[in-house]
Amino acid sequence: PDVFSSAKGLQVGACVASKSLFPKEVGAISTTWGGGHILDLSLGVKIIDIIKKEKLLVRNRKIGAYVLRGLEGIDSITNQRGLGLMLAFDLQNAKVRDNVVIESIRRGLIVLGAGDKSIRIIPPYIIHKEEIEEGAKNLYSTLNKIKENKKAKFREILLHFAINNKKLLITLKLIIAAGLIWYLIYKLDYNEIILSLENANYYLIGFVIGLMMLNLYLQYRRWELTSKLLLNQSNNKKIFQSFIYGISAGAFTPARVGEYLGRAMVYKDKPLLHSFGATFLDKFFLLIVVVFTGSIGGVLFLSINYHVSNIIIAPLFIVLFLLLIFFIVVLKNPRYWFDNISVRFKKYKKVNTGIERINSLNFSKTKYANEMLIISILHFITILLQFALLVSAFSFKYNFLGYIWAGSLMLFVKSVIPSISFGDLGVREAAAVFFLLPFGISNVSAFNASIFLFLINILLPAILGLFFLIKRNNV
Repeated sequence: PDVFSSAKGLQVGACVASKSLFPKEVGAISTTWGGGHILDLSLGVKIIDIIKKEKLLVRNRKIGAYVLRGLEGIDSITNQRGLGLMLAFDLQNAKVRDNVVIESIRRGLIVLGAGDKSIRIIPPYIIHKEEIEEGAKNLYSTLNKIKENKKAKFREILLHFAINNKKLLITLKLIIAAGLIWYLIYKLDYNEIILSLENANYYLIGFVIGLMMLNLYLQYRRWELTSKLLLNQSNNKKIFQSFIYGISAGAFTPARVGEYLGRAMVYKDKPLLHSFGATFLDKFFLLIVVVFTGSIGGVLFLSINYHVSNIIIAPLFIVLFLLLIFFIVVLKNPRYWFDNISVRFKKYKKVNTGIERINSLNFSKTKYANEMLIISILHFITILLQFALLVSAFSFKYNFLGYIWAGSLMLFVKSVIPSISFGDLGVREAAAVFFLLPFGISNVSAFNASIFLFLINILLPAILGLFFLIKRNNV
């Protein structure tokens, strides 16, 4: 340019141009930022001398690059940019930006908004790394708080949608479930299903209903142990209410995901993700038992019924055995392994955040892991025993070991195949029909056994849970 003006930083102003463009008249400049007098000009020259002597521009480029690298490591901001100590970054929109500015000031960090959705950071030349670290912690905690508030609002929106559209959601789930069940019934003989129900051994069915209480107790014991040791929840009444809420909410959602939210509703004083993490760990131990047992059972099933070569079967068993050994080692020191996973995935922000949430649950007690594993194994055995008794009740055949084997495969398939239907209906029944066929069980008996397992272990407890909830709300 031919002419440009400069001011503000040194409290003096200057008009820079080629000599040919200089005005002939004498006048004062920088009357806003400085008096334009000799003292102001001398001060400006002295500051420039110090900047040169102390090599502050070189220092500022290094510190600016250091700050910029830190900003680039925060995934909730974008367009990180800057020159020296003149830095800026963008947020999602102006509203989020303004909230971050206000919250930062409350926490003692002064930042300014710029442009449509940007925040600018222009610290003084004399800033030190310690002060930068303190400011970075402040900014990071501010961004996290804004993010948590946003998640809370999203949760409210989600809950609002679920409440206002619950009829639509339930209708869709019922349609999917009804379609799957209708398909199975269409493939079966409807009259045979009714006849099998009429001629069933109701003594065995009654015994299975009795085992439901043991089933529920083992589930409650797992959640009680998890709540007390991981969430520091000592109120037994709240633990029971959380358990009941979870049963009722889980029965009417695919893969029982509603159980996560149902349990968290009671623990309002706990962070939502902590309750989710605790529920995940509660389910994790049973899932490990189901997957490991089902994997072994699946390999044997393929070997015996489909004559798969031992060249394929042997390596599969070796892999499963090594996984079992690894899992036992992990149980000996769970905190060590979680810390190592956190380090491994440190650069993957989203993955690491989820790991840190679980890691924050005080998951360091080997005794907790061992007790959870034992309870989960007992729970798994109870479900398999219920299924075997139901198969016998409808087929009047008593190959219990075979039915338990088929039951473990059914649960394995139900666990690894995502379901979008009401109460996972359809997947369970199809798997039961398939895996019980080699044991001489008719499709009708397998279908009825799996349906009754759902009615007894999921639907009936959910109805009992709703009864407790209604009774509590009427008190």
